[in-house]
Amino acid sequence: MKKLILFSLVLVLSGCGLFKQVHKEKTTLKTEASQEVKRDSSSLMINHSIITVKEKVDTVLLVPEKTVRQETILNMDSLISGMTAVKNDLVNVSLVLNPVTHVLSAVATLKSQLIPLKIDKQTITQNNIVQTGNQSTNFKVKTKSAATRSIVDKKPVNLAMWLMIAFICVLAIGLVYWLVKEKLKLF
Repeated sequence: MKKLILFSLVLVLSGCGLFKQVHKEKTTLKTEASQEVKRDSSSLMINHSIITVKEKVDTVLLVPEKTVRQETILNMDSLISGMTAVKNDLVNVSLVLNPVTHVLSAVATLKSQLIPLKIDKQTITQNNIVQTGNQSTNFKVKTKSAATRSIVDKKPVNLAMWLMIAFICVLAIGLVYWLVKEKLKLF
């Protein structure tokens, strides 16, 4: 009988945690990422261009009139024998003899001229340019993240229920004790 009382007591006391409502949730998240990027790029630029520059000039060049004088002492006889004046489109030459001073003056007048000037010029520049380039880029990205979540839900203890269970246990223990005592009196 003592074993039965002891067994009932252990069963009642061990059942205390069985009737509690507990909600536990534990979440752990760990993320680790690594990224390595390598970029290589090459470029090629080819320039086959032709540049043509045309220049046209249509103008008139003006040479102004100019007079040149030179004086020389001569004899009258030489003037008569062969000195003559020149007259044409470019120049007029006149000779003047001063009989008093015996000075011969030669006056040459260059006439003004209009010279037409035409220029047709064409300059061609031909480009043949080739350029190459290389570019390399390296970078690494590492990310780490960790998250932990823990939730525990406990309902409060229902005191009235526990008191009722304790009362029933005390009553059962008392009853068992009384029965054991009465049984011992009978023998």
